[in-house]
Amino acid sequence: MGYVTYNSLYFSTFTINHWIKLFENPRFLDILLKTMSFLTKENKWVLFGFVIMPNHVHLFYSLPETVSNHVLKHSFLSYTSKQILPLLSVEMKAKFYVNKGDRKYQIWKSPSLSVEITSPKFVRQKLNYIHNNPVKAGLVTSVGDYKWSSFPSYDCGIPLYDFLTLWHI
Repeated sequence: MGYVTYNSLYFSTFTINHWIKLFENPRFLDILLKTMSFLTKENKWVLFGFVIMPNHVHLFYSLPETVSNHVLKHSFLSYTSKQILPLLSVEMKAKFYVNKGDRKYQIWKSPSLSVEITSPKFVRQKLNYIHNNPVKAGLVTSVGDYKWSSFPSYDCGIPLYDFLTLWHI
């Protein structure tokens, strides 16, 4: 395998359609964690920060020169949708029914938010935003109390997930 050059940094938010709290269910949470791990192992990104909220995900990552952000986002959203859809109950699946030309269901809200990160100040701002999101949402009182975030890894100084690389500011 050759050397991979990473350069572009992005902050992205992916939201479940209708703000449905899918990720309170461990099966759907596991799909996200496995997808994040796969993308890392396949050198499709370097993930520096994340938080999985009950109905959305915030990610801070770098892409290799060979992968566009559009392609990465499409792959992430399409793959996770295809994994989630068969696990939904009939009642829950009906909430995602859209019957657009190319699909009958839409798990993720479109369009998703994605911005390129261009400065160290912006990096700190987005990591703080990611890590404080569970507190702001009232899920926990302290950032360290939320498991599905990169904060505990930054707090102890080592990645606690196989797909996470710590950003050194």
